Amino acid sequence: MTHPASKGQPLRGLIAYGIASFAAGLSTFVMFNVDGFVRAFRDPAPVSTELDTIMVLVLVWTAITMVLNFSAIIGGLAALPGALAVLAMRKLRLPRGWTDTFLGACVGAAIPALFMFALGDGNDVFRYSVFSIPGAIGGLVYWLAAGRPTPTQKVSP
Repeated sequence: MTHPASKGQPLRGLIAYGIASFAAGLSTFVMFNVDGFVRAFRDPAPVSTELDTIMVLVLVWTAITMVLNFSAIIGGLAALPGALAVLAMRKLRLPRGWTDTFLGACVGAAIPALFMFALGDGNDVFRYSVFSIPGAIGGLVYWLAAGRPTPTQKVSP
């Protein structure tokens, strides 16, 4: 018999992965750009109202495109490691939630470190561990969006 939660499972997993990639992209953007945006709005230069409106629109458009680009890059680079991590968790029957978050952090830190090591900048690999933060956020959001399994779910007769 099939488990009631198994219907639509691949589609739910793909949608959850897209949401998690967006969350990781958004957190990456915030991590690198929040200081500049805070300074831009805290200490605005005295300019005309029309120029202020145009500048805000440009900043918002730039933020949207950067978040979408980060999300697409993260989604593309983390697809295979993320799928392998989910399969390993299921095979080993590891508890979900914290494991999703931890493996997301590991994938988030490993991908830029491997790229920099391959490009010859392997001396500062640990500098890229900061990317574990968006990875952990992505892992947690994936677990939440994929539908946390509850211990009371029963197999249908």
